[in-house]
Amino acid sequence: MYRPRKHETLIQVTSLVLLFLAALFYVKFPEYFPVEIVIMILVLHLMEGK
Repeated sequence: MYRPRKHETLIQVTSLVLLFLAALFYVKFPEYFPVEIVIMILVLHLMEGK
């Protein structure tokens, strides 16, 4: 059975937290929503896949 290493779990938790914060931020300030956050989340998910 595959057990993720601590580092991988940390990245997954970080990306989940970022997604949650981004969603909250988007709901509060849709007109100021920065594209950088989306790119950062995408990069984190790409790093997860490797």
